[in-house]
Amino acid sequence: MRVLSAVIFLAFATSAPAQWKPNFKIGQLELHPSYGLTTTYDDNIYLVPPDRADGTRVGGGVLGSWIIKNNLNLNLVLPVGDRHKFTGGYGVESQIYETQSKANNAINQSATAAYEFKGARTTAKAFDNYVNTQDPQFQPNNTVSGDLVA
Repeated sequence: MRVLSAVIFLAFATSAPAQWKPNFKIGQLELHPSYGLTTTYDDNIYLVPPDRADGTRVGGGVLGSWIIKNNLNLNLVLPVGDRHKFTGGYGVESQIYETQSKANNAINQSATAAYEFKGARTTAKAFDNYVNTQDPQFQPNNTVSGDLVA
């Protein structure tokens, strides 16, 4: 009965991601924090073909896993007069796998910065984006080994 209750709860919990997105203003500076939680089930996390009829496995075999993603973001908007606007943001996402978590869990980060100018005849925008992702299988401090890493 507990397993059935958990399956029903997770089915409803995974149907739509949870979002919390309030906005704050301090003078001209706008703060836009957000948080998102998503749970999904992937029945083939390594995208390998199914086992062959003779029992041979390719790529370590088909494995499924529940995946929980937490997204935390903070975006900033600072207009300076009618013509200039500065924007920036930082986000971090954690991915947590139920199956072989040491080989699959990851933390990804991103940062953005932009400047916009709107003149009478000219519009310009300068921006930069930075993304830092992890592949846990190839981290030097990770102790995971085997066919997956090889």
